[in-house]
Amino acid sequence: MIRRFKHAVRWLGLGAALAYLFDPERGDARRTALRERTTHLIDRAKGSAAQMRADVNDVKAHVESEPATTGNGRSTTSTPTSTAAVS
Repeated sequence: MIRRFKHAVRWLGLGAALAYLFDPERGDARRTALRERTTHLIDRAKGSAAQMRADVNDVKAHVESEPATTGNGRSTTSTPTSTAAVS
């Protein structure tokens, strides 16, 4: 019963949205405004993604340029040690 009600409400909502957008008097202006708003939001999302990508690349370059350290601040890179044979 509740499932059917949810299904009916979903379809009623879709119908109301379509009626709002395809209204003979103001539907054209509403669709134009919606198109402009959507284009603006897509452009902002692309800009944000590009900025995030640049930030990630900066952090990645910074991390790769520094030697890894352990919690005590010592470098974890191995240094070759010379072992002289004792005769």
